[in-house]
Amino acid sequence: MKKQKYMELYLSFFNEMMDERIETYLRDHSVELKALLVDGEPEVSKEEYEKLKAEYEKKMEVHQKLKNDYQELEEAYLQGQSNCRNLEGECRRLEALCQDRQSEVRTLKRKLDELQEDCEEQNQVLKNVQQQLINREQDYRQVVKKWQEAELVSAPYRELEAQYQKYSSLSESRKNTLEGVFGTGDTALSFYAAAMAHVNSLYDVLANEIHNGRDKTDEFFILRDFFEFFFSHSDYERLHTVVGTEFDSKVMVRSSTSPSQLGPVSLVLLEGYRLKDRDRVIKQSIVEQQDPGTGI
Repeated sequence: MKKQKYMELYLSFFNEMMDERIETYLRDHSVELKALLVDGEPEVSKEEYEKLKAEYEKKMEVHQKLKNDYQELEEAYLQGQSNCRNLEGECRRLEALCQDRQSEVRTLKRKLDELQEDCEEQNQVLKNVQQQLINREQDYRQVVKKWQEAELVSAPYRELEAQYQKYSSLSESRKNTLEGVFGTGDTALSFYAAAMAHVNSLYDVLANEIHNGRDKTDEFFILRDFFEFFFSHSDYERLHTVVGTEFDSKVMVRSSTSPSQLGPVSLVLLEGYRLKDRDRVIKQSIVEQQDPGTGI
């Protein structure tokens, strides 16, 4: 709009200037023009005429230049208008695009807020789950501790039950011969109570089996397991007889099957025992000897 106003002002100025120049020229040369029109001959000399003609041509050149400049300005103005319309269209397109982007931004911001809320809720859920996990871990540790305590308490009973099952597998005749040690053995507890009261008698049963050469039977090993189990719950401790030591009648006794009655101890068939922290021997170790001179 400003360019259009400038162009209109320029054209108005140009027209006024040309009208004023023509009017001034006619007024200043009225005599010559009148003589030329009336008499047919100018009252000016040829030099003056050429001068005026040159001046007129010069002014016409200026006029033509101004006219060309006007055309160029008019074309530039029209091109500017076209560019302006294009820019206005582009501006409208960018404004519409900007509005779309702003709408997308608002939508994305709303979704972001929703996601942040969901994230906070999930974080709270996670914290709750972590706390529950900590609580469950503590509960688990307590359960494990109680289980371990129960294991310590129940282990002897499980072992007793295993020994009682072995006892129950013995033949009736064998169980009858062992009533002096295990009683009737109707239950695991009565079996345990009787055996703990007759640990020494159980040792005597094993010693008798050895002296009679029955220490290689399956029942002998079962009876020996009984003795080891009940001995571990008694107030006794083993003598720990060492192979290769000299025979000592205070803590040892020869088996009836010993290859020799001379020489060092060659085999411990059944370890003896004493009261704990005392020198008094309750049962002697049953051993075999071998005379190194005879090899027997």
